[in-house]
Amino acid sequence: MLLCQNIALPVAITNAAFAQLTKEEIINSCVYITNQRFDWNVVRIGCFLSTLLFSMIPAQIVACYFLRFFDERSLVKHSIKAACLGMFFILNYGSLLSSTGITALFSSLPMSANVSLATSPDRLYDGSIGVSQYVIGSFIIFLSMTVLEGASLQLVSKASPFKLNYAIANISLVSAIIGNLGRILGDTMVTLIGVFCYRVNSSIDMVNALFLPLIVLCFLYSYIVR
Repeated sequence: MLLCQNIALPVAITNAAFAQLTKEEIINSCVYITNQRFDWNVVRIGCFLSTLLFSMIPAQIVACYFLRFFDERSLVKHSIKAACLGMFFILNYGSLLSSTGITALFSSLPMSANVSLATSPDRLYDGSIGVSQYVIGSFIIFLSMTVLEGASLQLVSKASPFKLNYAIANISLVSAIIGNLGRILGDTMVTLIGVFCYRVNSSIDMVNALFLPLIVLCFLYSYIVR
């Protein structure tokens, strides 16, 4: 098969699909998370999403600039690492501590010192701490995935065999199909996780449920492209 003649080609295509999946998850889950967690109205959500999407333009310009000095593989590796850091940053650690029972260790402290932690530690994410975490983390992840997608598509254009460019299922069609599959999978994951978190088990935090699997995928892709 033409796609498997160069191992860099299927890896680059799946990297681009992973970038599409992650960006789709951020965009589609934003409305529900910000409304439920931070009580944002439609105007604030719209401003945040428009700013997030507009940031793709300077990110793509910066990616093209760095591609003049670094190879695509290096840019892909650093983009995945930056996205992974953003995912760790955006997590609701209060909810993680609460679900693991670690907060019980603080039960011996005076009530005035640990009332917010012992009663509902995940509620800290609803205040200014969570807003900063979510906004900054979303931008880090979204911009990193934009750079990852651009570098991966650049690598696809270089690694694709000559015959594949003239086949019926050429490299452009394959990349478009894989990218759409990534978006579909991202939408499906948001839907299933949303239903599970708010219909089946409301104690599970949707932010953690969305980004913990993506962290695992980031480590997997970091191992593949190392």
